Amino acid sequence: MKIKLFLLLILTCTIFSGCKKDAKLDNKTQIVGKWYWVEQTYDSYTNNNLTGHQDYTTTLDPLSYFEFDIDGTFVENPQDRNGNFNYGKYRIEGNILYIKRNIDDEEWHYTIKTLSTSRLVIHRTSGESPYRGETEYSMKR
Repeated sequence: MKIKLFLLLILTCTIFSGCKKDAKLDNKTQIVGKWYWVEQTYDSYTNNNLTGHQDYTTTLDPLSYFEFDIDGTFVENPQDRNGNFNYGKYRIEGNILYIKRNIDDEEWHYTIKTLSTSRLVIHRTSGESPYRGETEYSMKR
């Protein structure tokens, strides 16, 4: 009987130690750091039909970036404005990134499509039917 209890105890310990979840960073932690723009596209739609596509990737300034701090603040070196930084606050709820620049009256929101240790892809929809735009930004560390 003691052997059975001992084996049951070992089996239980093995099961619970094997079920330990892998440490995975959440979006709030993983976004912290400096992200450089590498791709940007804009698609326009009329009545849900694609009417235009623009790829700004070749014109992106390689020094432009967003730098997110753990305290919910950010610094932005925007496209073509090196040295004219924007500052503000950000927050993440699920897969939505909210950005409020100090110079803006409104808070902008972006859907996080990809967030890994080296890649960030965010997406923004603007306008309403029948006319809307879809902008996608890809960044890397």
